[in-house]
Amino acid sequence: MMTIHKPCVVALTWKLSDAQGADIDELTEPVEFFYGGDDLLTKV
Repeated sequence: MMTIHKPCVVALTWKLSDAQGADIDELTEPVEFFYGGDDLLTKV
């Protein structure tokens, strides 16, 4: 787990697998967003 403090630019990648270890989805190129502005939902 990582704690992110605002303001901060966050870059995400992921790899999603099922319970048997089979790949479902993978994002290798980072998606970036700005955390701490008024343009994102509070829950994000």
